[in-house]
Amino acid sequence: MERINNFPPRNVANGYCGLDGSGLVALAQLPASVKDDLVTSDATDPTAGHLDAKVDGATLEVNAAAHVMRVKALGIDNSHIATAAAIAWTKVVKTGAIASDVGAQAADTDLSALAGLTGTSVIPERTGSGTWAERSVNASGRDGLAGLRTLVNKSSSDTLTAAQSDAILENTGATVQVGLTLPAASAGLQYTFLVQDTDGIRIRAPASTYIRVGATSSTAAGYVESATQYSCLTIVCLNSTNWVATSSVGTWTAA
Repeated sequence: MERINNFPPRNVANGYCGLDGSGLVALAQLPASVKDDLVTSDATDPTAGHLDAKVDGATLEVNAAAHVMRVKALGIDNSHIATAAAIAWTKVVKTGAIASDVGAQAADTDLSALAGLTGTSVIPERTGSGTWAERSVNASGRDGLAGLRTLVNKSSSDTLTAAQSDAILENTGATVQVGLTLPAASAGLQYTFLVQDTDGIRIRAPASTYIRVGATSSTAAGYVESATQYSCLTIVCLNSTNWVATSSVGTWTAA
């Protein structure tokens, strides 16, 4: 072929005509499956047909150097993924994900409230929709877990709290009778009283409630007591009126 310098490349019937690497005019045939009107020539490579005029450059792109069409980096976003698409969990970027992203959080449960629980030796207890409170697992007596009990010394009189429910209260070191007043009635509260010191323990019911030990009952806002060493009484709040003994050891009198 005759050497012709600066011969402009041009599209011909079924291929591309242009300068080859030696500066000669050459014709490169395209595959029959490629339509002429869907390709544009490459000024430096007459054998390369590509679709750079037919892609958006955002999702797909043409790499002119390698003469390839490919998915553009970061070109696929949420709008390109089918709703029911099955994507391997290992291929999902989890940075910044929260529990609700994978359905691990109920719609009415605000776990962000847990950030406010700063006490030591506590566990969270849900007290309402989106509301959490601390439950102690230390000497305050409340363990919050079924089957776990905490021994709490009471050598002087005191008013118990709901947070101390499930505690075993004993009077080691007392020099006089220890009076322990139950908190406001709330079904499910439970306390165990153990007489270690013979000065004794008196358990007083809150206003308008009764303490019932079998067939024996206190008066309203009355009490039961024992000064017999190792006497032990477990009572549970049944309802807004009655505290009922579930276990009784030793001698307990009511008034």
